Amino acid sequence: MKKIELFLTIILMFVTIINAQAKINTFNNNSLAHKNNQKNTQFDFFEWDKLKHFTTSFYLTTTSFYFLDKIVEKQNTNALKESTVFSISCGLGKEIFDLYNGDNGNFEFLDMIANMFGTITGLLIINGIIDG
Repeated sequence: MKKIELFLTIILMFVTIINAQAKINTFNNNSLAHKNNQKNTQFDFFEWDKLKHFTTSFYLTTTSFYFLDKIVEKQNTNALKESTVFSISCGLGKEIFDLYNGDNGNFEFLDMIANMFGTITGLLIINGIIDG
């Protein structure tokens, strides 16, 4: 149990650092784009936004599993299913929000792929901890 708590604490710290760095980079990129009177239209799958989607989905999957398994005391299989649905639903909800209310008004399919990779990585690590 101590290993899971330590692991989740490290992940939380990692996500916080990544999000802070991403906000700084976004601010700097937008400031430069406004100074040059141009839009920031660079497309790259391995950009900060995709990393934020990956880490957030990973974090949502692992923490919701921990909550359901240890606090609510659900069976492992049910906790795995519900944490997966929760993580994917949050990612999908964010993309639907972006479609109707976002700055660029786009549903980004690559963001959903990053969400899926984050969720799958979380599930693989959870299964490794449960089995090991």
